[in-house]
Amino acid sequence: MTTDHVEEPVVLAPPSPTEIRAELERMLLVNILGPEGGQTEELVIDTAVREYYLVGMLAPRRAGPDPSEFDGQQDELSVEGSAVPDDTSSESGTAPGPSLFPSSLGMTFGVSGEAAAIELDARWGRYERVTLESEGEAETKRAWRRHPAGGGCVLTLQEGIFGPLVPDGDQEEVILRGEVRRADDHWVVTGFLVNDQEELSTRKDEAWLFQASLAARDADGRPVLRRPLPSDNGADSSQEFRALD
Repeated sequence: MTTDHVEEPVVLAPPSPTEIRAELERMLLVNILGPEGGQTEELVIDTAVREYYLVGMLAPRRAGPDPSEFDGQQDELSVEGSAVPDDTSSESGTAPGPSLFPSSLGMTFGVSGEAAAIELDARWGRYERVTLESEGEAETKRAWRRHPAGGGCVLTLQEGIFGPLVPDGDQEEVILRGEVRRADDHWVVTGFLVNDQEELSTRKDEAWLFQASLAARDADGRPVLRRPLPSDNGADSSQEFRALD
């Protein structure tokens, strides 16, 4: 007589509250900022990318209506059920009212006075309208294909205005500019990533920047530091900095 061996069921430990919160945060960020499908995602959507993602976008120059030119009259609305061309200039069912879209993002931070140079690193996603063809399928699909873009630029620390610096040669009108100032024993740097591309009449999203970010690091690998912080004990805080992530 033989006895079959019965394996004990594997009991998975539940995730901790910290792990659950971190995963929810990651899911939310990917959903509203992107890229949801990875660095080279292909979004098969009927809307503009700027309507699919909600944050992290930099508009081209003159994107959106000019509030001074808005006469308060209702623009023509699309008829319910009518087809909206995929690559029309509006790419929207209704015409929005006047609004402002940021074309730049920036930051100000301090660097040790011993540093001779820093690196400004700008990254973003560039989306291109493409046609997808699948084997065995008669119909083609329209999608937005993401191309990772950006790069680093070395900035020599000397007082004055700097730029334009070009982090990506494929988009020479996306630039870095700003100012370097000397303050006692440290440098104060203000830098901006600017989308200086012109607005397109069609395929508008191809001139927008998505998932835009700007970071700074010391060119020699040392920490880049923020501006001095007030001391809690009232002592001189001229030497106090907080490291950037």
